[in-house]
Amino acid sequence: MTFTIALKDNPLIRRIGKNFSIGFVGSVLLLIFSLLRTTLLTKNLPIADYGRILVVMNFFSFMAMLFGLRVNDFIYRFYPQFNNRLGHNELKGIVFISFILSFTVGFVIAVGTYMSAYWVAEIFYKDPSYAPLFRIFAIAAFFIAFEGFYSSILRLHDRFILIILPQITGAAFSLGIIAYQLVYAGSVTIKLAIWAITAGMLITALSALLFSILCILPLLRCTKGTGIRSLKKHRRNIFSTLFQTNLTGYLKLGSDTGGMFLLGILATPNQVALYGIARQLAKVLQVVQNNVQNALTPEIVSLWAQQKIKQLYELINAYSKISLISGAIIACVAAIVSKPIILAFTTPDYLNALPVFYVFIFTIYMTFVSLVFFPLALAMNQMARRNLVVSIRFVYLLIGIILGLNAMMLAMVELFGALTTRLLNDIPLLRNLRRIYNTEL
Repeated sequence: MTFTIALKDNPLIRRIGKNFSIGFVGSVLLLIFSLLRTTLLTKNLPIADYGRILVVMNFFSFMAMLFGLRVNDFIYRFYPQFNNRLGHNELKGIVFISFILSFTVGFVIAVGTYMSAYWVAEIFYKDPSYAPLFRIFAIAAFFIAFEGFYSSILRLHDRFILIILPQITGAAFSLGIIAYQLVYAGSVTIKLAIWAITAGMLITALSALLFSILCILPLLRCTKGTGIRSLKKHRRNIFSTLFQTNLTGYLKLGSDTGGMFLLGILATPNQVALYGIARQLAKVLQVVQNNVQNALTPEIVSLWAQQKIKQLYELINAYSKISLISGAIIACVAAIVSKPIILAFTTPDYLNALPVFYVFIFTIYMTFVSLVFFPLALAMNQMARRNLVVSIRFVYLLIGIILGLNAMMLAMVELFGALTTRLLNDIPLLRNLRRIYNTEL
C-alpha cells in the first residue's frame, strides 16, 4: 500500500524525481568545488588561519539566524494555499511582505556589521584582524538575506535549476579566484580568500533573485497595489506562522549555528577548523538530505493545502521506510572512506576531526530519516509543539558549555538534539497524520 502512490500519482513522483535529480547533480558539483576550495586553503594556510575563515563565515550565519525572519517557511505556508484558491491579491501580499522582510534583514545585518566590525572583533574575539574580514563579507550579507525569498519562490514554481545554476557559477568563480592567486602569486591570504567567497556568493544571490522576480512578474502585473489589505482577514494566521517559523530559527541558535558562534569565542581556531572539516566531510550526506528535502517540501505543503491526505500519508510513509535503508548505506560508505579523503585533500593535522565526523554521520542519518516532518508540521500548523521540543537543545548546549565546549562536545549536542526531536515530535506527528488518514478511509 505504501508504494501505490507511485502508480496512482505518477506526475507527483516524476516531479519529485526530476527536482531531486537536478538538485543532486548540482549539489555534487558544488561539493566538488567546495572540496577543491577547502583543499587549496587547508594546504596553503596554517590550520589556525583556516579556522579564522570559518569563524567569519559562522559569524554571519549566526547573524542571519538571529535577525533572519525565515520568509521561505512563510511563503511555503501561504503561497500554495492562496495559489490554489486563485487569490492573486493575497499572493501578491505574501510576496510583498516577504520581500520587504528580506530587505530589512539584509540591511540590518550588512550595515550593522560594517559599522560595528572593530567593536565585535575586539569584544568577542579579542583580535582586531577580524574587523576588515567582517566588513568584506558584509557586502554579500545583504543579498544573502534574500535566499529564503528566491529559493522558495523558484521551488514552488518548479524552477529548481534556476537555483542550482547560480550556485554552481558562484562556487566555480570563487574557486577560480583562489586558484589563480596560487598559480601566479604562489600563496593566498585570508583576506583574498574572504573576497573570493564573497564574490561567489554575490553571483549566486543576485542571479537567483533576478530569476525569482521574473518568475512572479505576471502576478505583480495582474493586480494593483501591494495586496497587503487583502490579507487582513488572515492576519491572525500570518502573525502566528511568522512567530512560530522564526522561533524555529532562533531555536537553531541552540544547535549548530549558535554552537559554531560560541565555539569561535570559547574555543581555539584549531577546534573551529576541526569542526569545520568534519562538517565538510558530512556534506556527502547533507547533499542527499538537502536535495530530498527541497524536492519534497513543496509537494508536502501543496498536498496538505489541497487536502489530499491519502497521497500525503502514503508519500511520507514510503519515504520513511526507504530513507531508513538508503541513509544507512550512505552513512556506512561515508564512514569507511572518510580517513583516506582527509589525507588526500588536507593534511594529517586534520585527522583529529574523524571522531567528530563519526558523530555527525549518525546525527545527519537521524535528520535524513525525519526531514519530511518539518514541512508536515508547518503545513499542519503544528510548529508550536515542534519548537517546544527543539528548545530542549539549549539545555544540551548549556551542559556542553559547562563541561567545556570543543568540536566533539558540540557534535554531541547536535546528536542529542536530533534524537530528542525524533522521539518527541516526529513520531507523534506521524501518528496524528495516520489517525487523520484512517478517519478518511
